[in-house]
Order: sequence, then structure tokens, then C-alpha cells
Amino acid sequence: MFLLIYFASQHTNRINRSGELIVTSEVSRYQMRNLSDCLQKIRDMIAAASVKHKQPSQEDVALRRYRIDKMNRERLQQKKMHTAVKRSRRVEFD
Repeated sequence: MFLLIYFASQHTNRINRSGELIVTSEVSRYQMRNLSDCLQKIRDMIAAASVKHKQPSQEDVALRRYRIDKMNRERLQQKKMHTAVKRSRRVEFD
């Protein structure tokens, strides 16, 4: 049951309103080759959905949070520098 829900959440763009999975292929000019390609795509989707992802350790979570915070600080610093450059170009009228 969990696999089905996870599969559906991963491929929401491929499932229509009536719950049908839409898979297309135009690799070949032959219908049977395209059909086999579609079946292979479905097998790959199921295999990818059935792989269990490991939970990140506390160290990994902390390191990721630190890196994201550092990126945000650097981005804000760049924005402040850009604002200062723009502000220095202004002409003030007295």
C-alpha cells in the first residue's frame, strides 16, 4: 500500500483524473518497440519507488543546515553589496 502511495506521489504528472498511468514512447517507428520501451519505463518507475532511502544522520542534517544558512548569509551579503552600488549611483537633488 505504501509503495502505491509513494509511486503515485512521485508520478502525479503521469496519472490522469481517472487514475490511469499515462506512459508514452516515440523512440521507434514501430509500435511493438515503443510498447516494450513503455513497459521498461514502468518497470524502472516501480524499481525506483521500491528503493528505500536511508535516513540522514544527525551530523548530516546539521551540516546541511549549516551550509544552507551559510548560502543564505552570502546571498544576503551579495544583495546588500548590489544595493550599495545602486544607491551610490543615485543623483540627489537639493
